[in-house]
Amino acid sequence: MLNDLILNNPPSLPSSIDNIEKVKVKWAKIIEPEKDVLMERPHRFVSLLPTCTHFVADIHELDEDDRERIRIKIEYPDGSNTLFRPRKKEMNEMEDNILRLRSNVLVAVSSSWSDAADVTLSIVLLPSSSSRSIPLSSSPSSSLPSSVTIKIQPMVNAGGHHNPSLMGPGAMPM
Repeated sequence: MLNDLILNNPPSLPSSIDNIEKVKVKWAKIIEPEKDVLMERPHRFVSLLPTCTHFVADIHELDEDDRERIRIKIEYPDGSNTLFRPRKKEMNEMEDNILRLRSNVLVAVSSSWSDAADVTLSIVLLPSSSSRSIPLSSSPSSSLPSSVTIKIQPMVNAGGHHNPSLMGPGAMPM
């Protein structure tokens, strides 16, 4: 039915686009964490406690309004995700409409993990009219999102138990 509708009434594009020079592609290049290094050497953390990873990215062609809406999306292996909002002071203007983002991204692991797992970090914009995030592309000519996957692994002692000495004073073993 939809197919017939499209075939009988094909969409048409305008012959020209006004102010085409004002159209900008928003994109980001993640500098840290480095993809190759983190897949070989997992980021260690204490199970059930938040951890953070250093994050650096160059974000291109953002408007002033976009800075308030920039987020780092953290996708966990169980399919859940959270949005991390960087502070204004972590974003510095560089040349040619490039914004350098330097932040420590909080990865909050909500369940007890015993094995290494992959967590994906991506740069997104949060639209003012919706709660769904829009991923920035990895280059101006790419449709792939700007993202990096890191391997995180809980610290355990030789007996396979979580190491309470790594959790700080007063912490209870799990």
